[in-house]
Amino acid sequence: MFIRKAVTHQSIEEQTVAFLKSGGEIVKIPSGISGKKSVADRKREKEENA
Repeated sequence: MFIRKAVTHQSIEEQTVAFLKSGGEIVKIPSGISGKKSVADRKREKEENA
């Protein structure tokens, strides 16, 4: 199990390095912020598209 975690950690680290080298950017999201739309937002979008 420990080896599997180490391999996963290494893979994530390698992917992150490649992402940054290709010009990607990591943005820290403040606590309490979510990328998920609220129920009100989804309802409003549904009404706008009806």
